[in-house]
Amino acid sequence: MCCAAGHHGTDVQRPGQLCRHQRRAWHRFCSYFAQELSQLTMYEEAELITVDENSISVTPKGRMFVRAVGMVFDKYLAQQTSAKYSKLI
Repeated sequence: MCCAAGHHGTDVQRPGQLCRHQRRAWHRFCSYFAQELSQLTMYEEAELITVDENSISVTPKGRMFVRAVGMVFDKYLAQQTSAKYSKLI
């Protein structure tokens, strides 16, 4: 087995390393959300999140801003012309 997800294969997976199925899924995620990922730069520069080759993580410093980070990925929210949601402080 190449990963915990139960994919069959002969890949040997080291801890913290993605198997080929996970790498393919991450690549699709990055392609689909390319614009949103570029918007995360300011959060990364402020050390609120970390983005590496296989994950996006919220740092302890960024815990209070996790909603703002998630809003970057909300396509419905991006299409709204007026505030119909609760505002962030």
